[in-house]
Amino acid sequence: EVKRARDVILQLSMPWAELFASVESVHAPNVALLGIESDVEKRRVKISAEARNAGAMFDYLRELEGKPVFQDVYLQSHQIQQQDAQRPVRFVITAIWVAAK
Repeated sequence: EVKRARDVILQLSMPWAELFASVESVHAPNVALLGIESDVEKRRVKISAEARNAGAMFDYLRELEGKPVFQDVYLQSHQIQQQDAQRPVRFVITAIWVAAK
């Protein structure tokens, strides 16, 4: 029970606004954000998105790499959506969240 309470306190004390502001500040007109997951203990964030094409995906990745709250940003996976006539690229980026507590 104590561990669970500690986990809740840790979750609540994280600077979520800074994380969301950094993700939202990325200029990516050809990328749709699908989800954000976090592992607070490891300070890792996973961002799922869909891009119009591979170039837009890599532009998004480069912009996230330039954000000071992220480190070790990398493309975890990507897949072209063959069932869609426009062939968008669905992808997952993982990064270390280095925001101050």
